[in-house]
Amino acid sequence: MFILLEYLFEPLERISSISNKIANGVYKEKLEISGGEEIAEVVQSFNMMTDKIQYQMEELENHAREKQRLIDDLAHELRTPLTAIYGYAEYMQKTHLSEEDKYAATNYILSESKRLKNISESLLELVIIREEKEIEKVSIDIAQLFKKIHQTENIKLKEKGIELVYYNELKEIKGNEDLIESMIVNLVDNAIKACGTKGKITMRAYFEKEKKIIEIEDNGKGMTETQLLLVTEAFYRVDRARSRKEGGTGLGLTLCAQIAKKHHAELSFSSKPNEKTIVKVIF
Repeated sequence: MFILLEYLFEPLERISSISNKIANGVYKEKLEISGGEEIAEVVQSFNMMTDKIQYQMEELENHAREKQRLIDDLAHELRTPLTAIYGYAEYMQKTHLSEEDKYAATNYILSESKRLKNISESLLELVIIREEKEIEKVSIDIAQLFKKIHQTENIKLKEKGIELVYYNELKEIKGNEDLIESMIVNLVDNAIKACGTKGKITMRAYFEKEKKIIEIEDNGKGMTETQLLLVTEAFYRVDRARSRKEGGTGLGLTLCAQIAKKHHAELSFSSKPNEKTIVKVIF
């Protein structure tokens, strides 16, 4: 009788012991599957439960680390324009300046203020996209989408003498029209920044292996393999000096990645330094 009770209670004692460890933050402990069929089923279910708890805790920890990194990066990004604005405002207040110097200082303050505004708007958009559970999807006419993006970017293209051409083999895609347009505009914006004067950007829409693809190619400065790995990280800039000069926030491709994720799509980058970059949105 004693042996029978020991046989029955020994797995329960092990479950109790590991439950206490889980309560104290140790999630990797597992029970050995042994004993009769009923006990083995209980042990297997318990191990599955600990696997789920471990996965969920790791997800929470990763989310917390990502959130903290974003906060740290944001603090760093805000410090530079705020310091510049404060410095120039103090300089204007304490120093007798010529009209030319006042104009230059005011322009710099306006430029940095605009960058702060762009960062705050991009962050707000990023938060909304991440928190929104479901997005409204409609049929988006690709030909009309490409024409609209061309019109939106026309002034920037003319300023740098960049040619934008597009080829379309798709009738439509399903998605949130505002988000898809925002994503493609961001990708074209990046292509414009990467191109020198007289550059060329090509937008394509086509089928590949039963997938719908929207592709943006530019013949700009390109990226290294290391840069490609980091390009969708928040506040990462391939060329920090150029990006700041052109008002970049370092959040454009982060937004693109989140928009693609919301559409169960994949964002793919390939590039050759000093030759070209190709970005594919794979639906």
